[in-house]
Amino acid sequence: MAKRWQGNKQNPLIFHMEKANLSKSDLVQVLRIEANTLNKHLDNPSLIPLGRIITLAGLFGLSPEELVYLLLRNKRNVCLSGKWYIEGIRSKYEDK
Repeated sequence: MAKRWQGNKQNPLIFHMEKANLSKSDLVQVLRIEANTLNKHLDNPSLIPLGRIITLAGLFGLSPEELVYLLLRNKRNVCLSGKWYIEGIRSKYEDK
């Protein structure tokens, strides 16, 4: 049984790792990458190459499209000038 890794539950990769009962070392072995690379993927999933997304989706029982959607939906918000960027765009159009 794989040891569960406790991390940010909002990260879809970590959520599905735990759901599939996979550890970080399991993913490192399957993806044939170093632990540092996996940590970079966990910190910034938008940098994961397509081949690895396909492999991860298969491990998690998802389609690649579903995994990409989850990764995009949960990406970090961009902050410009101390205001959340997307909120600034919304308020710009709501004022008119």
